[in-house]
Amino acid sequence: MSRRSRRARTTPKVAGVPLLLVQLITGALLAILLGIWLGKFYISRVLDARTPQETAVEGEQGEGDHEGQVFPPPLEGPDDIDPTPAGENPSEEVPPGPVPMLTDSIAPLQVYRVQVGAFGQEENAQALLAELAELGFRGTISASGDVYRVSIGLFSSRGGAEVFIGNLTTLAGVLAEEPLIVAESLAQATVTYLPKEKDSYGKIVQALEKARDLSAEMESLWLLYVSSGQGTIQLGGELERIAGEIKALKTALSEAPAPATSQLWEEVNLLPGDLEATLAELQKVVTGGGQWTPYSQALARLIRLWPSLS
Repeated sequence: MSRRSRRARTTPKVAGVPLLLVQLITGALLAILLGIWLGKFYISRVLDARTPQETAVEGEQGEGDHEGQVFPPPLEGPDDIDPTPAGENPSEEVPPGPVPMLTDSIAPLQVYRVQVGAFGQEENAQALLAELAELGFRGTISASGDVYRVSIGLFSSRGGAEVFIGNLTTLAGVLAEEPLIVAESLAQATVTYLPKEKDSYGKIVQALEKARDLSAEMESLWLLYVSSGQGTIQLGGELERIAGEIKALKTALSEAPAPATSQLWEEVNLLPGDLEATLAELQKVVTGGGQWTPYSQALARLIRLWPSLS
């Protein structure tokens, strides 16, 4: 074989490595790099096409199988937080709770009567009461068991009852027994009402307290007249003041809305008239035109109303 043929068969080499092998390795590396680049490009395009909501949900859930699950859109901020507890329907109305009631207290009421007879039969008590009425004395019959007691006069103080007994000389031939002072104590009363009726019941409480106070004041004026003999000139100013207060009370009641309890409201609206009747009798006494047998119609009405207030 010639030297030229032997040289033509020699394989080219790069640093001792056959050129063909170098080319194969280089091509494989280029293919791998191209595949990695294409893979990243494809993944980035897929991720860009997905919604932000899906990305946020996946990020919150972490690893796991979410196939078949439906996730709500994420809340954007604190104002979007749903305050409705799980399992409750926000469209359902919550039934209102009980309305708080208001309460006013009225101080205890103390009254005194003068007992002039006690009977085992009501007919006898009625007969005595009718005879006393013909003489100008007003009173009541109270039953306790089988005993019917007749009493006259109605006072705010024991002193008024004592003075009244001292002036009963005209009844010496009528009464079969000595007069006896009977005290009657009525405990503190309460008035309960709804907030929307505050104006009405405020006037009711005012009327009850004013009726009690003015009755006591008129009794004091009567005692002052009996003990000192002061007449119209001395007591005129006080009588006018009381008349003005009664008128103001009547006006306040007429301007107030009527509450739901109409019976109580009707009774309370009669108190100014009761006070005016007592004042008219007292004015007759101090002017010398009459003789007063103290019986406060306002106190009598308060006694009837008291059980319904407590």
